[in-house]
Amino acid sequence: MGVRILLVEDEAITAMDLQRKLEFWGYDVVGVAYSGETAVELAQKHHPDLILMDIVLKGPLNGVDAAKEIRSLDIPVVFLSAHSEGSTMERAREVEPYGYLIKPFDEKELLFSIELAVQRHRSQLQTKKLNRNLRMLSDCNQAIVRINDPEKLLREVCRIIVEVGGYRMAWIGLAENDEERSVRPAAEYGFHEGYLDSVTIRWDDSIYGEGPTGRSIREGEPVIIRDTGEDPRFTPWRDRAVERGFMSVIGLPLTVKGETIGALTVYSGERDAFDEEEVKLLMELAGDVSFYIESREILKEMEER
Repeated sequence: MGVRILLVEDEAITAMDLQRKLEFWGYDVVGVAYSGETAVELAQKHHPDLILMDIVLKGPLNGVDAAKEIRSLDIPVVFLSAHSEGSTMERAREVEPYGYLIKPFDEKELLFSIELAVQRHRSQLQTKKLNRNLRMLSDCNQAIVRINDPEKLLREVCRIIVEVGGYRMAWIGLAENDEERSVRPAAEYGFHEGYLDSVTIRWDDSIYGEGPTGRSIREGEPVIIRDTGEDPRFTPWRDRAVERGFMSVIGLPLTVKGETIGALTVYSGERDAFDEEEVKLLMELAGDVSFYIESREILKEMEER
């Protein structure tokens, strides 16, 4: 997926020229804002990868004020301004921009600033995500050691995945050997608003078994849907998932005594989530949950002898 840029420039001719250059370079200009108020609105709507922001704008919000309101969205901002006086630069520094270009600027300067800002932000996000996932794995392992009740433990694992890992939703489903090969939810947590009650999920080879949960159970391997809005395999669940902000999904098999007995399914609010390192950590977590379930079964068998 290409870099998505929001352009904020109140001079129409300058905005058109910049948009033309950006699109020629292969960037996706998701919107052009001519005021600070519109910039905030479009940033919230499109959540672009980068904002190119003029500082002096018409209306009550200038570029710095707009950047302050957008700051909570964690979108990198590069300022474009004809003003280089100390007071303007000082105000701009308050929002920690990823770049500051003085007009008129060279095309190469603009291209370099965009690429540098995008790569720096992606690196920061990757580091944050890795740290969150490591903490998530550690907290889940502590819960496995501490909690004896299986139902409470599985729900706690789902809670940690959402609240510590930063995902939208997590649930653990067990494969039923009924006629429909349904998947029974054993635990769930997150921003689901009745999602599992409103959808059909199976592990057979019908369209309802082609999602990440069903396929991970059948194939015994992690299955990723990187864009729930576009992947045809996710069609039966698309509308309800997108409504709840589920942009990508991973299904992770739970294996007990060499047999896949269910899946841990995790939903992200980001498209194209679940990079290689992330999948490794989630697979390790699924393995720990599988080991817990297997240990409980072995203990139960020993007690029954």
